[in-house]
Amino acid sequence: MENPGFSARQFALTALLAATAGVAVPPAAAAPYFGRNKVQYGSFDFEVLKTAHFAVYHYPAERAAA
Repeated sequence: MENPGFSARQFALTALLAATAGVAVPPAAAAPYFGRNKVQYGSFDFEVLKTAHFAVYHYPAERAAA
């Protein structure tokens, strides 16, 4: 007498679907994460020329123009 549960064909199809689903889902490490391409700022060497109404920020080499 045959088992009333899964047939061999149903078992093979279920195993194939389970194996395919495991391959189709990307791993968590492959997903993009926040802050991946973070901008790295350098230190800027500038001076401030303050007047009565505003402040002029300039580099030391541009002091004559400021």
